[in-house]
Amino acid sequence: AGFDLFVTAVPGFMGFKTLEHIIDLGKNVVDISFFPENALELDKKAKEKNVTVITDCGVAPGMSNLILGRFNEEMKVQS
Repeated sequence: AGFDLFVTAVPGFMGFKTLEHIIDLGKNVVDISFFPENALELDKKAKEKNVTVITDCGVAPGMSNLILGRFNEEMKVQS
């Protein structure tokens, strides 16, 4: 896959396997969904692949906070 970062929003029953596959590809990923499996089971694999995995991030709050924080950093906004 020709991407540096994946953002996933799949149904919960697909979440764990989706993250596992993306980690196997050696890609960083942010997941906004909830899944019932223990995400820490993917920690060793993520470290071996040297990738960052952010799970259960959510949308708002969550992704919206990350995006606005990045824009504040780029625009040097003091708040």
